[in-house]
Amino acid sequence: MIHKKNKWKKQREKKKNQWYTPKINSNIYVSGLPPDITQERLQEFFGRAGVIRIDKFSGEPKVKLYRNSDGTSKGDGLISYVKEESLLIAISLLNKQEISPGYRVSIEPVIDIF
Repeated sequence: MIHKKNKWKKQREKKKNQWYTPKINSNIYVSGLPPDITQERLQEFFGRAGVIRIDKFSGEPKVKLYRNSDGTSKGDGLISYVKEESLLIAISLLNKQEISPGYRVSIEPVIDIF
């Protein structure tokens, strides 16, 4: 019994001391979108700042438009980039730019609370 406890302690200590890579947060929240915006248009516009992450399960770009219960756009969305640098480029270049006539997007980084 004591032998098993020592084994578990050693395994926990080993895991604590292992090198790990922190999760990179490269998501942006976008508001000010027109009601007729499509995911393709969103991907095209924000693709200028960098490569958009691909969902490993669906194979689709990680671009999300938030919708009302009737299917109409709420005017906001979420874009996930591959690199954190793309997030900074998007904020500096695309924030307050017109995505459609009369619609200027507002971009904010998504903050993880975990």
